[in-house]
Amino acid sequence: MYDVASERKQPVEKDTGQPVITTWEKMSKSKHNGVDPDDMLKDYGIDTTRLLILADVSPTSHRHWTVDTFPGILNWQNRLWLTMRNFLNERSKLSAGVKCLPNSPEFKKDEAWMFDNRNFFVKGVTFQISVTFQLSVAISRMQGLTNSLRRANSLVVAHSLQFERALASQIILLAPMAPHFASELWSGFVSAPHRLDTSGEILWDKGVLEQAWPQVDSNYEGYELTCKVNGRDICNLKMIKSHLNQLTHDDAMELALSQTELQQSTQGCKIINTTFTLRQNQEAVLHLVTERTDRKIAKGS
Repeated sequence: MYDVASERKQPVEKDTGQPVITTWEKMSKSKHNGVDPDDMLKDYGIDTTRLLILADVSPTSHRHWTVDTFPGILNWQNRLWLTMRNFLNERSKLSAGVKCLPNSPEFKKDEAWMFDNRNFFVKGVTFQISVTFQLSVAISRMQGLTNSLRRANSLVVAHSLQFERALASQIILLAPMAPHFASELWSGFVSAPHRLDTSGEILWDKGVLEQAWPQVDSNYEGYELTCKVNGRDICNLKMIKSHLNQLTHDDAMELALSQTELQQSTQGCKIINTTFTLRQNQEAVLHLVTERTDRKIAKGS
């Protein structure tokens, strides 16, 4: 046996000071180097184990099994429990029948911020699950939504419709990967008094697995037309989803050519080709190719 010092990034053997080379082996029954799934399930349960597996790498990537992912996932689950407990505490403090919302500019700003965050992360998680199939990235986006929920002050937690919607979306997004954990969170969520959503978006009398998948709001201006010149990003034009989905090549050209940044980037250049790519409900890209490809694009770009 060798005495190894591992405080450094590169572990070394203490007696000789020689670096220790780390190698990875494929799990094999014959080598007896596998990880027993029963041990994982016994220590962490099925939902946490599934999250540990999915959060590490994409389904198509080779996996180096490591316990380094465990603390992050366990901490995330704990933060979700704390978020739910805080939500229940703040809602329980409200007086019966209180429906009036705070009218201060600060509250309205916080409400708008939570609206944007909910839509941003719902859009991102949906894209990663249904289009790219990068489940590890989807989990990272869910953790981002948790961070936004944790940043909300007590007034927002107690009175904000957008916080309530964001918390509901968080649990529903989590449900396919951790159905038991999400069901427990949902049980707490629907037990909260003084509900704000009356639109039918949240089915208060149904379980989390019976909820509709969260949708991006129609008035959310978080969709982008990206304009490129000779392969370089010049500007991004924000718009709502319905405008994005109806965008044509001609529409995109008209919008792009009205932008000062693009005008400066193509000044004195002849546009010889344009391509337009639209990904429904996600993004659009307009690429312009000019004759003078050696010309500097806009300063500071």
